[in-house]
Amino acid sequence: MPRMNSCDAARAIRAMDRSSCKQTPIVAMTANAFAEDVRAAVIVRCTKICADFCNV
Repeated sequence: MPRMNSCDAARAIRAMDRSSCKQTPIVAMTANAFAEDVRAAVIVRCTKICADFCNV
């Protein structure tokens, strides 16, 4: 299992003290397509949010 989710990773990248980290494209891949999940990705400044839907 990963140690951080995409929002935690984006937050850590954006917090780095390097100018390139402020503009690096970040794509959040998630299995959750709920409005609060999308909102969380926008808050941490992800460039794009991709939800993966699967039929069971």
